[in-house]
Amino acid sequence: MPIHIGPKMANRLAQFTWWLQRKRGVSLLHRTGPLEIGEVCEIPGGDGEPDFFAIPRRIRLIEADWFPGRLIRGEALLFLVEDGGKYGGKYGGKYVALTTRVLAPLRDQLVSCGNASVVVHLINNPTSSFDGSERDADPFGMAVVVRS
Repeated sequence: MPIHIGPKMANRLAQFTWWLQRKRGVSLLHRTGPLEIGEVCEIPGGDGEPDFFAIPRRIRLIEADWFPGRLIRGEALLFLVEDGGKYGGKYGGKYVALTTRVLAPLRDQLVSCGNASVVVHLINNPTSSFDGSERDADPFGMAVVVRS
């Protein structure tokens, strides 16, 4: 189903995509199609915790027995922040869960568009007692996630 946007929104979208491409080095030719476990995505920047969002982050989609696929905010996908080089830092090897910022389900956005507007949650309790509360999954920023 096509989405119709007005001229103001089209202009803002064009400005944002220019910024992503020029300032953050994100290709606008995003991968689409089925989303697979182990797939790598990128968070080129965002608003929130400066130590996390100051540099691009590579994240890998994973599954874990303790993660139910939901947080208080709704459906969520679990990712592991990749270690090493410019992508790791103190967040390398940490778990993050992503929830959508819009009405469309996160998985559907990534499958059809190759990117999604998300809330990033740092997982503080990656154990069987994980309950999806803000104590266990701290929402610490907003970003756009892009399939690599």
